[in-house]
Amino acid sequence: MAKVEANELNLQEGNVDLGDVVQSCQRLTEERAKEGNVTLRADIAHDLPLIHADRRMVTQILLNLVSNAIKFTPDSGTVTVTVALDEVGACAIRVADTGIGIEPEHLALIMKPFYQVETVMQRKYEGTGLGLPLVKAMAEIQGATLSIDSHVGSGTTATVLFPPEAVMTRQEAMITQQEAGAAAD
Repeated sequence: MAKVEANELNLQEGNVDLGDVVQSCQRLTEERAKEGNVTLRADIAHDLPLIHADRRMVTQILLNLVSNAIKFTPDSGTVTVTVALDEVGACAIRVADTGIGIEPEHLALIMKPFYQVETVMQRKYEGTGLGLPLVKAMAEIQGATLSIDSHVGSGTTATVLFPPEAVMTRQEAMITQQEAGAAAD
């Protein structure tokens, strides 16, 4: 968080295959999901293009969102990761859960560093209150946005939306890579 506040996050941009990122995050979080008896699902279009982004940050964004979703989803619940293009060509990464949800008055507050909905005395869930503020900062530094839609008792959906200019077909990515290789020669 200190690097975010000091504006010292360094981007290492490249072409990111979101299918690979989602699979990696599933492997990293599947044990925690099993421990909580939470079903972890992924719905990724097979012909999904690449995004131009920092793979490390995209992975961290997804890990934070999936970990939060698992943490706040009760026994026998479901967490679903969806990656798809919208009607204008933006790429949406959605993490939806069937968890406890968030009261409307807390939605804006949960984006603030160290804010936690419950008091320390009532606290059922571990954490520092930095996950969502970090996700928001890492998304924004890459030109993406984070939005949260939640309903108490029925779950939360977090959406990270990368703009159309960050999206490229695999053919465009290959041409760009070939051009970079030719320029290096």
